[in-house]
Amino acid sequence: MCSYDRCMSNGAPMTRDQRRKIAVIGYLVAMCGLCVLLGVTVGWLFGVFVTLFGMGFAVLKFGAWWR
Repeated sequence: MCSYDRCMSNGAPMTRDQRRKIAVIGYLVAMCGLCVLLGVTVGWLFGVFVTLFGMGFAVLKFGAWWR
């Protein structure tokens, strides 16, 4: 079983960039899921608004990683 801090291929510790990439991908998947969930239950306009707000937060949170 692989742990979060180990690479899948050789068991070496993951680099900071690999952990950041996983975090960004996970955040984007969560935001897309939230948009669909809110779109179906509340309304698509509200779902899109909340998703755009969340993506703005992502730029603030992960922005330093992309420089």
